[in-house]
Amino acid sequence: MNSSLYDKTFCALDIETTGVNPFKDKIIEIGIVRFRIGQEQNNTYQSLIDPLIPVSEQSRLIHNISQEELEGKPLYSDIYCSIKEFIEDSILVIQNPQFDLSFIQSENRAAGLPFFSNRSFDTVSLAKKVFKGLKNHKLETVSRHLNCIRNFHRALDDAFCCMDIFLEGVRRTDPGRIFTISDLYNICGFDIQERVYKDVGSRKIRGVNISPDKEYEIIYCDRAGQTTERKILCKKIIKNGSTYFVHAFCYLREQDRFFKFSRIKNATLC
Repeated sequence: MNSSLYDKTFCALDIETTGVNPFKDKIIEIGIVRFRIGQEQNNTYQSLIDPLIPVSEQSRLIHNISQEELEGKPLYSDIYCSIKEFIEDSILVIQNPQFDLSFIQSENRAAGLPFFSNRSFDTVSLAKKVFKGLKNHKLETVSRHLNCIRNFHRALDDAFCCMDIFLEGVRRTDPGRIFTISDLYNICGFDIQERVYKDVGSRKIRGVNISPDKEYEIIYCDRAGQTTERKILCKKIIKNGSTYFVHAFCYLREQDRFFKFSRIKNATLC
């Protein structure tokens, strides 16, 4: 971890998805740029992916990738080995790694594939340290500030933007080129093992212990603020970062759903 920052290979990575929920949505595009600091040459990897589920209209309006473009494209499991081979043991550079890596982890688990263990840097944390005074530190905002104008919200272009932010951030924070990996990790390191989601055996909510394979009556407040009574069959408890979810079959909707613990107002064991 204490080796020089300038001896390492990095991979800036970005994905586009069918929606924003890594537990039910899927990856539809991945873009990766492999690079080293101080070298002009880089290699790229890009692929569209057939998610086998519909792309939400809200997401399509962001990345403008249609369902028709994805039909017949490889499945994630088909390109996993080529992604892993391209990344190898490089250090990942990602704008908000929590989002991208949660999706990748979910895809890997669904396909029975091992998760990546590469170290990772978060360009949002780096940008907040370096580019102060901006209205926000979204990838497009920081990229425009650096006059790096690309086709935003497409995976490979966003990966290039992520690389640009990282390189400029390193240049400004380490003008003497003396940083080690640990030095930069203290500024913008992202702990993959701790921050992406993991299964939790059980968890209490409102004094009730929620456990897999048990049915509960819950009162749930959705994103719009509407409250409903639901009967659910708990399948697992998931922790994503600092947020807990119940993965359950919802009898009201007759499908699997994910319920945030913070929105469960009451729970009763059936």
